[in-house]
Amino acid sequence: MEELVKKLGGLEAVKNDIPELKELNRDECLTALDKLSKSILLLIDIASNIRERRLAKGGLELESVEVSVQFANPETRTGKLEDLIPKEPLEMHNTVAELMIFANHWVARRCVEYYPDRACLRRHPPPRPEYFDEVKRCIAYRGFVLDTNSNLSLANSLKNASDPNDPEVNKVVRQLVTRAMTNALYFSTGSSNMTQDQFSHYGLALNLYTHFTSPIRRYADIIVHRLLLASLGDYRSLTTTQSELNSKNTELVTILENKTDGLFSSEELASICNHMNEQHWAAQQVQRSSLELFQALFFKDKPVDDPSRYAEGIICQLRGTNGFIAFVPRYSSFFLMISDFQIGRVHSSERSDCGVLEVRNSKTNECQQYRMFDHVLLKIYISETIAHGLNIRLELVGLPKTTNDSRGKLITAHTTTGNHSVCTPSLNTKLIKDVQDIDAERRQKREVSDQEHVDVSKRKQLIAQLHDCSSVYHRFHKLLRQSNEHEMETN
Repeated sequence: MEELVKKLGGLEAVKNDIPELKELNRDECLTALDKLSKSILLLIDIASNIRERRLAKGGLELESVEVSVQFANPETRTGKLEDLIPKEPLEMHNTVAELMIFANHWVARRCVEYYPDRACLRRHPPPRPEYFDEVKRCIAYRGFVLDTNSNLSLANSLKNASDPNDPEVNKVVRQLVTRAMTNALYFSTGSSNMTQDQFSHYGLALNLYTHFTSPIRRYADIIVHRLLLASLGDYRSLTTTQSELNSKNTELVTILENKTDGLFSSEELASICNHMNEQHWAAQQVQRSSLELFQALFFKDKPVDDPSRYAEGIICQLRGTNGFIAFVPRYSSFFLMISDFQIGRVHSSERSDCGVLEVRNSKTNECQQYRMFDHVLLKIYISETIAHGLNIRLELVGLPKTTNDSRGKLITAHTTTGNHSVCTPSLNTKLIKDVQDIDAERRQKREVSDQEHVDVSKRKQLIAQLHDCSSVYHRFHKLLRQSNEHEMETN
């Protein structure tokens, strides 16, 4: 225990972190810490066993990227942006998350048992098979097979889609699968268009699930808390008059004549769930846009040759005629566009994967081949347009890591077979320099053009118009959301 206290910064630091220990002497404090440590280890062991049982039934371990912003004044989150740091998951994070899932599941079961037509649950529909077509083709290049017949078969496929020489490969695969998933949705168990076999949560491998553990930040959890209390015989949270709320009666007694008085009807709850789904989707977009904004602001004021602008990326999607998407573990995923070159996908008749992306210089006939999971060295820069403000872009700086085959090496076309050029390895790196020069020239021309033709005040006015709720842009996105909701309901 002495070693643990030392790792935590000493006894005084521990007491500051745990107020309950402040009044204890050294021996009492060490005894309490020993008891606390054993309790936490037991909790971790319990959560680990629950998790293993859930994963054995088909629970998915998907990959998501979380980046925290480090400010010059971290306590007030103000000042200059110092760094963008990927959040490192801790074992205790997994423990807390698993126990929350466990609690949510059992609360859902209780609510459905007592209020089968008025419970607020959260379902995750199975993904549509066509959403995985591109992912299957892409990972087939590495010999991986993605079985999507069930969540259990998908979980096993993800476990097997790993490269012992490149641990990033499995992370990229899990990210691709995460993107192909459908969204989880709140719903009312009394909805006329829902059957009980649609109540399940595909990703967590649970037949019933809800949100119960965070009532301070989600309205759905408040609804579920009210249902849970009512199922336990406490109807005070369902009262509607001030006199009932001010009642001194603290016993768990029936205040309402009917046990369903004060609860939302199934129709009311269905309408609320639709609203919560829409707001949840909007919150996700805001969160994504916020991260992109902070990323852009972080790089905006960095010197051109600042080391933080350079990062290694892994190709996670080929984009046909305009480049590829690279996953940058240091920061997040960014889009790479290669312009002013002939770009095309080349598919082999002998393989069913997503093929090769060829970038060809029409002047020199030199080309660069890219495949899934190639590692590339990238430089991050910021572009700004009138309509979209700050945007992060990447430019290619170096070749992929050296491999035993010709993947990612610069190549020169020398013969033609049918409609496709056959390329062979070359040590020339002129193409990369050409890409950088042309891209720099294009950005410089755009900046000059903006300065000549767009007045700063007019630019601000135009941006303000785009962000107005009555703008065509916002009306289009509203129609798009409504269309997506209608599609989810029909499916």
